[in-house]
Amino acid sequence: MGRFPFFLLCFVTVISCFPMSLYADDQAVTLNRMAELYRVVGEYDKAESMYKLVLSIEEKIYGPEHARVAATLNNLALVYDSLGDADRAEPLYRRSLTIREKVYGPDHPDVAVTLKHMGGLYDSLGEYARAMTFYHRALGIDEKLYGSEHMDVAMDLGNLASVYHALGEYARAESLYKRTLAMEKKIRGSEDSFVAATISNLAGLYHIIGEYARAKPYYHRALEIKERIYGSGHNRVGIILYNLGELNFQLGKYDQAGFLYRRALTIAGINDMPELRWRVQDGLSYLLGHQEYPDVAIFFGKYAVNTIQELGDNISPMEKMLQRHSLTNQENVYKTLEGLLTEQERFSEAREMALMLGNREDAGKTDARPVKCSFNATEQAYADRYVKISAKLTAIGKQLSEIQEKRKNEMTRAEQARLNENLTDIRKIFNEYLIELTTNKLQTPNPK
Repeated sequence: MGRFPFFLLCFVTVISCFPMSLYADDQAVTLNRMAELYRVVGEYDKAESMYKLVLSIEEKIYGPEHARVAATLNNLALVYDSLGDADRAEPLYRRSLTIREKVYGPDHPDVAVTLKHMGGLYDSLGEYARAMTFYHRALGIDEKLYGSEHMDVAMDLGNLASVYHALGEYARAESLYKRTLAMEKKIRGSEDSFVAATISNLAGLYHIIGEYARAKPYYHRALEIKERIYGSGHNRVGIILYNLGELNFQLGKYDQAGFLYRRALTIAGINDMPELRWRVQDGLSYLLGHQEYPDVAIFFGKYAVNTIQELGDNISPMEKMLQRHSLTNQENVYKTLEGLLTEQERFSEAREMALMLGNREDAGKTDARPVKCSFNATEQAYADRYVKISAKLTAIGKQLSEIQEKRKNEMTRAEQARLNENLTDIRKIFNEYLIELTTNKLQTPNPK
């Protein structure tokens, strides 16, 4: 279970010894703190149960329109929001907002908090006009409360920039990102995680509009900050490496693109990120196709499709985040692989891919279970090796999680050095594997 969850379990056990009728308010406060801890560590089912219990206590003590009730409604909505359950999150946010506006008036900081959460919900759903309405209201409140240079204001500007980015209004997005970045640097310094995120967003904007020369230094600066803050094996580092790989591919720097893709794929495996993994596998497929290794390109294309098939229709928060500013979509992965198979006169496999894409498009109309691409005998030998490498990546990921839990996300230098050594070893193994793939062109697998 781990030390932190065990501590919470003990806390629950002690609380349950007291009758609910005694000290109900104190119990609600304690349960609320515990629920928040569970939410922060991603134990959403436990957080949900506790928040519901807190809500029932607070409604009995204070009535249904109290500020404490509004806060708990907002927190419970956050749990559902994190789970991607907008249908349950939205009415809770709205009820919280109504109570807070009634209790505090329209320009209170707690009102702004719920407005931001509602904006984020609609943003994640792609309802950008509604998201912008809530973000603008929050910005107005924060500027009125704190002035024009405050972190809450910077976050509001960043939220609006992200919406304009998603809408393709790049000039407005760029202007807001730059305002956000200047404010964050002034308030938090130039080596901060918020600064890195905004720099990364600017890089993504320049990337998507084809201004590669402007994008590249921003990506490198974001990578430098994130590696220093999070370490070289963190998922946020993996995303930057993938984006840099894409950029170098588009610049025709294929060797550098391959190096960055391999690093990103290693991190995707360590952190169990299928949303990043299929993108990198697809990137490698494109790259190897351009380098005239069609059989190896097909191999990684099949892996990309299979990873997408495993994800199914579930769109995680990570997938939504990566979709927003990405030039890659899942349908193109299937079509590209179908084209590669056709070019290599592997017609039966190409027809199979067309059927798989058709089944995917009709997934809501049939009860058919998702299928995967099959590997031929030569591919299977390399696929088996890939599985072994993935198992090593998973083991390193477990080690990283244990270290982070133990150190509360802060590693000692010795722990970081040990992890980096393991990362270096697994990258070397993967590089050797990929070199063998490309050298042999999937013709004579090495049984090692």
